Amino acid sequence: MTQREENERIQQEFISIVSHEVRTPVTAIKGSQGLLTSGLMDDDADKIREMQRVALNNTNRLHLLINDILDVDKLESGRQPRH
Repeated sequence: MTQREENERIQQEFISIVSHEVRTPVTAIKGSQGLLTSGLMDDDADKIREMQRVALNNTNRLHLLINDILDVDKLESGRQPRH
């Protein structure tokens, strides 16, 4: 396998992993928001808070993932990641 083929394989693997890692929290956010907007939980304040917590936790997870991806890009380009 040539270096170029190896780089392409690594890039494809990275894209596959990132896609999965992004889809997971987005799916949870979409599901919890869908339940909240459906009105099915309007009479259960505890379930509403739980769905809001699910959405917030997964939004935070997604935010951290995006920051990590941007940091990797900065490191690869020789720039200093910010924290």
